[in-house]
Amino acid sequence: MAGICTGKAPGESCDHSRECEVGNYCSTNKVCAAQVQTGEACPFETACPNTDTCNAHNICVKAFSVEEKGTCTVDNECKGGGCIPGDGDDGAGFCQNLESDFDHPYKCSKDDDCQTKIFNREPSGDLVVANGFCDCGGNANGDKYCKLFNGDYYGIKYYEMLRAWYNGQDILKCNSEKRRSTECRATY
Repeated sequence: MAGICTGKAPGESCDHSRECEVGNYCSTNKVCAAQVQTGEACPFETACPNTDTCNAHNICVKAFSVEEKGTCTVDNECKGGGCIPGDGDDGAGFCQNLESDFDHPYKCSKDDDCQTKIFNREPSGDLVVANGFCDCGGNANGDKYCKLFNGDYYGIKYYEMLRAWYNGQDILKCNSEKRRSTECRATY
């Protein structure tokens, strides 16, 4: 296609997945290889189809597909983008949409200032809060503000947009390493 870069073909040597043709990744053997299928083993996310993520058990699973309270091992499995570590030893967590305990924008001085509303930790049911991040607001005063949580209004809107991207066809046109980039989303 005119104006679109092509990468290295399967079997060619590589150091990074961004060097390989769309639909391929740079394997642990340092050669471009076809992405594995959903449900198959993955050493890292770029090995999975662009619509998937590599979970903590190194299996390709559909990205952003697990409902709230569903079992997860990484954030990208959850529809709302948040996997909270569980109480058990199996590495399983649960999907949770965390909501700020304040209105935005909210000035802060440390991460502890940026807490969620109380939520039930699965499977124990303990009531807990999570700390967020206090980041520089990029303003002349040097004020810091709490970052959004995935369950805040604009966090929800962001993950709705991201799910639409992952469920669409245009993501399949992107290099495996660029699947989440704003550059790729803007191109298509």
